[in-house]
Amino acid sequence: MRPEDRDRDQPATPVRRRPLLAGSLAAAAAVVLVGLSFIGATTFIGDDHLFAAFARYAPNPLRAFVRDQHGGEFYRPIPMLLWWILGRAAPGTKVPFAVLSFALHLVVSLQVGVLVNAIRSGASDTPSPASMRTAVIAGTLFFLAPVTQEAAFWYAASTDLLATAFGVGAVIALLHQRPWRAACLFAVACWSKESALAIPALSAVALCAQAQVHAQSQSQVQPGQVRSLLTRIGQIARPTVFLLPVAAAYFLART
Repeated sequence: MRPEDRDRDQPATPVRRRPLLAGSLAAAAAVVLVGLSFIGATTFIGDDHLFAAFARYAPNPLRAFVRDQHGGEFYRPIPMLLWWILGRAAPGTKVPFAVLSFALHLVVSLQVGVLVNAIRSGASDTPSPASMRTAVIAGTLFFLAPVTQEAAFWYAASTDLLATAFGVGAVIALLHQRPWRAACLFAVACWSKESALAIPALSAVALCAQAQVHAQSQSQVQPGQVRSLLTRIGQIARPTVFLLPVAAAYFLART
C-alpha cells in the first residue's frame, strides 16, 4: 500500500470539533463564574424582607391571588407564591433565592438570542448563519453585561425577571405563530408584575420587525410597495389580540 493511500484511509483529525469544544468550555466557565457571583453578591435588602415575611408567616400562599399581600399598592401573586415555597423549603438562607435569580437571568439571556433570531430570520424555518451569530452575540452580551447582572442580583427583582421571562416567551410564541401559547405565557407574566402589560405593544413591534425583514428578503421595498407592506404588517400583528382578554382578566382580578 502506498503511503498516500494509507493516509487517506486514516480518519481525519476532528479539527472542526476543537472550536466547538473550546466554545462549550468557555460558555460553561462563564455560566459558573456568573452563577457564583449571584450567590456572593448580596443578601436580603429592602423589599426582600417583605417577601421573606410573607414566606414565614402567611398560612396560605394562594391568598396572594385574591387579596393584596405586598403592602397595598402591588398585586404580584406568582412571585409571592414562589417566595413562599422557597422560604419554607430553606428557611433563613439566601441560596435558593440567589439560584432563582441566576436561573431567571440565564433564561432571559437565552430568550434574547431566540428573540433576535426569530426577528432576523423573518418567516424562514431555517435561520441563516448570520442570524444565528447575531443571536448568540446578543444573548451573550446580555448574560455577561454588568448592568443586567446587577439588576438581577436583587432578590425582590424576581418579580421583574419572572414577568420578563414569561413576557418575552409570549413574544417569541407569537413570532412562531402560536397565539394560544403566547396568551398563557402572557397571563403568567401579568400575574408576576404589572409591567407585563407592555407585552402586547412589544409583540406588535416585534411582529412588524419580523414582517419587514421577511419583505426585504423577498425583494427590495419600493415606494409603491409601502402601502401593501403596511397592510401585510397589520395582518401579521393581529395575533396580539389574543393577549387583550388576558390583560382584561388581569385588570378584573386586581379590582
